Amino acid sequence: MEDIEKDMIPKLIGETWRKYPTETSKRKATYGLFECQYCKKEFETQTKHVRRGCTKSCGCNTREAQSTHGMGQNKFYKTWAGMVHRCTNIKNKKIQRLWWAWYYSL
Repeated sequence: MEDIEKDMIPKLIGETWRKYPTETSKRKATYGLFECQYCKKEFETQTKHVRRGCTKSCGCNTREAQSTHGMGQNKFYKTWAGMVHRCTNIKNKKIQRLWWAWYYSL
C-alpha cells in the first residue's frame, strides 16, 4: 500500500529556487517545479510540503480529498441534518427558551 502512495508523490521535474523575504512575508522558502502524478500537469510548490506529504497533487483531486464521509446523498442525511440544525440553531425560538431555562436553572 505504501509503495502505491510513494508512486503518486509529485516528481521534481525542474530545479529548485529560493524565494526571499518580501514586504508581506519575512520567511525564506524553497520552491520547486513538480509534475502531478494524477493529471501530469506542472505546478510549483514548496519542497517541504511535498516532503512532508501535505501536497500530493496540483489540486486536481481536491474534490476527492474533501469528501468526508460520502453519505451526503443518503436519504436519511437530510433528515439528520435538519434535526441537528433545529437542535443547535440559536436563532430558533424554541431552542432559545430551552437554553435560557437551562441557564437559569444552574
